[in-house]
Amino acid sequence: MATALPIVAILVFAVLGVTYKLSDKFNCDQRYVNLFMFLSAWTVMLAWGLFTGRMDLAWRAVALGATMGSGVYLSVMIFRKACTLGRISTSWTVINLALVVPVAASILIWGEKPDPRHWLGIGLTVVAVLLLGVDIGRAGE
Repeated sequence: MATALPIVAILVFAVLGVTYKLSDKFNCDQRYVNLFMFLSAWTVMLAWGLFTGRMDLAWRAVALGATMGSGVYLSVMIFRKACTLGRISTSWTVINLALVVPVAASILIWGEKPDPRHWLGIGLTVVAVLLLGVDIGRAGE
């Protein structure tokens, strides 16, 4: 299961990127595309909770999820605008960095202790951000 979930996440992000390109190609209303994306995510999570029987709510997690959901909604809208102004690779990298916030929250709010492998991942994320800055500087964006 530990290997399957990252593979599923990669596939879902790939489908998300292709969906954005297709919705732009067919001139779909971005508001409805985003509504469907978030509604389908909510539906999948509700089905997962009902299927597994894990519907207990931790209110701190709900508050963090609502805050993150609002932030992701805004970042998606900004991402869609940025795609029209610059390269999609830069925009896509930046929006995927939104995963850093929940990781930081799990360390800072819930006191989780990352093992060396996790610290390596966090360090590589910092390196990716630095390399992204170098790439943006070279492209003159």
